[in-house]
Amino acid sequence: MRLRMLVRLALVGITGVFFLALGTASAQEEVYTAKMVRRKGLSMESVQLDLRIRERGTQEQADALLKILEEDGSDALMEALRKGDYGEARVTGGRTRRVVWVRVFPGENGTAVMIVTDRPIYFPSDKLDEQPKPTTALGVIQLEMNDRGQGRGRLAEAVAMHMTDEGVLQIQSARPSTIEMEDVVRVQ
Repeated sequence: MRLRMLVRLALVGITGVFFLALGTASAQEEVYTAKMVRRKGLSMESVQLDLRIRERGTQEQADALLKILEEDGSDALMEALRKGDYGEARVTGGRTRRVVWVRVFPGENGTAVMIVTDRPIYFPSDKLDEQPKPTTALGVIQLEMNDRGQGRGRLAEAVAMHMTDEGVLQIQSARPSTIEMEDVVRVQ
């Protein structure tokens, strides 16, 4: 299944790519909390996600990643992303994931925060972290924050990434849907 997470691409002046967008650098640690939510019929499951961001990617790094995607393809881009170390993401009752890419940029009513983790983030009850075969997928988090530091977001896994003719970075996922995040707050 292909999922699209769309945001402004200041890099080349068109709408579409999620993490290669022009953003700002940060000198201090940022902390976000969020509630991952899954609804099944009338029941709802939720779990806390904590994100600690030590630094953000620079425009030069974003340009280098875009060049890798254009010249060497999706697998090379995903391998290059895995080398990053910008912070950590932890689900209560789950494993810690290394944050491998972060960009923050102005959105319509606040900021958009794009985060990529070294592996997908799942609900602990799914027990997907316990499977013997490690995944090559990355986790992709998109937060939409207002000017008061509150917002919402969504989380997906990416097994491949491709640029469309329209300049949209399309995320290919093996899972049928994204995970919604509510009550997102920038704590620090």
